[in-house]
Amino acid sequence: MRQRTTIAKFAAASMVATLLTLALTATAAQAHYTYVYNGADLMSVSSDHQRTSVCDRTSDGKWAMGWVRTSAGQELGFSSPTHTCWTADPGAALIRSFRLCKYQKVSCTAWRNA
Repeated sequence: MRQRTTIAKFAAASMVATLLTLALTATAAQAHYTYVYNGADLMSVSSDHQRTSVCDRTSDGKWAMGWVRTSAGQELGFSSPTHTCWTADPGAALIRSFRLCKYQKVSCTAWRNA
């Protein structure tokens, strides 16, 4: 009987340790990107606010252009030719907000917080 109690306590302790490990390491699995769409085109910002991707998914001849505002006070633009995606980063600065336009700032989305 004593051996069963010891095994049960060990099993319970193992279960608690496993659950704690999962809870403490779950942040990477919960990482998310923030998206904005302009028609079929899209732009995303990584959960760490260090990368952006711009994807032109139309055949209208007008490139998609993503704009970011950074923690350094910069406003930077990244373009993507028809049917391609481009990923870029603003260097050491973090992305604070972003929007997606058709090339030359035609048909832009509202600025969105990253």
